[in-house]
Amino acid sequence: MANRYRKITHYLPEWLLTVLAFCRSVFKPVFKKAELNSEDQPINHSYLENGQSAQPLGKELNILSWNILRGYHLDKIKNSLEKLIEAYAIDIIFIQEAPVYELEKFSDHALFKNFSKFYAPVHQVKAPHRKYNFKHSGNLILSRYPFLKTGVYELPTTSDACEIFFGGAQVIKRLAVYSQIKIAGKKIGLYNLHLENACLPTGRLGQAKAFLEVIDNDNDITIAGGDMNTFFPWRSESLFSYLINSGFSWPTRDVKSLRPRLSHFFVKGSAVAGKKVSGRGSDHRPIMIKMQFNQNIVLGTHILHPF
Repeated sequence: MANRYRKITHYLPEWLLTVLAFCRSVFKPVFKKAELNSEDQPINHSYLENGQSAQPLGKELNILSWNILRGYHLDKIKNSLEKLIEAYAIDIIFIQEAPVYELEKFSDHALFKNFSKFYAPVHQVKAPHRKYNFKHSGNLILSRYPFLKTGVYELPTTSDACEIFFGGAQVIKRLAVYSQIKIAGKKIGLYNLHLENACLPTGRLGQAKAFLEVIDNDNDITIAGGDMNTFFPWRSESLFSYLINSGFSWPTRDVKSLRPRLSHFFVKGSAVAGKKVSGRGSDHRPIMIKMQFNQNIVLGTHILHPF
């Protein structure tokens, strides 16, 4: 049965697999916190690399979140990131779905040589598949500041369709990847999140609640960002109000837009305002925040559509 499902997935487009997975989770919801065996636990496939010249850069911190475009158009992505890094003096980058291949990693590119890097896989491919030519892909934090702490937190599984469609040949586990840095005497916790797309908002709310349970309290400022997969109207996505009621601000809020926003930043410990950028090679709207420590203000929010 598993082999038959695997053969079917070779020919079905990914959007259709996602729709089928969503339908299955509606009628057969799951909520499992720790079901992976030791071999497949993301921490076992994570990596930490120190940058060549990581050092404090001043009293500002510019953070970008980027979800890689389906199809992994890496040249387009790297060209866009290079322009943004130069134009906005980007210090921190949260990347979701960064691929790791047999002989190279996305973060090996010379563009990131001065960044410290911490990565853990969300999607592991254990058997060859024509649409997924990587070993695994996942959440990557790139930082010009050295990491004081790192951690990988597995969020509850809210859809088991991956097991149905891939029969164990692929493993998907949603994560919060954590790094701590220190600037101007303040400890800053960075959480790169990737929540479930194939579920109702209640599933993402459960993952948000699990995320709050593992937050490191040894931080003056906490920044959570990344791919939240909130494709329902914002009022229907209960994780927003839950995080706000837990003390977070939502600098990427755009309640006037009727189109769903999938990527967001949430900040605890600072005030917020807005800034716009644009880029190519993302299937989400890239987002950015800017923090000024001398005024204890975070400037940030929604970004223009990728073009």
